[in-house]
Amino acid sequence: MRRITSIVLLVTFLLVSITGLQMALYHGGGKPPAIEKSAVNNSVDTSVPARPAQSVYPKGVHELAGYIFIIAGLIHLGLNIKPMKAYFKIK
Repeated sequence: MRRITSIVLLVTFLLVSITGLQMALYHGGGKPPAIEKSAVNNSVDTSVPARPAQSVYPKGVHELAGYIFIIAGLIHLGLNIKPMKAYFKIK
């Protein structure tokens, strides 16, 4: 179980890291595209084109991997509580 948990932690850490960087660098941090509205009649201003729709791939994978990462981390803590207590024990 410890070996599987370690592998899951490694893979999800890499997924969260890579998709987080993708979201930050290539997708504007997950911000929705701007739509300009006219103040006169509250209609969409067609003179300023909106950005094209962005892919949600990195966001979905990032969120799922984050949940798996949290669960695997908690399992890891549960399996290694005795060694951690011994390590942090004040002598």
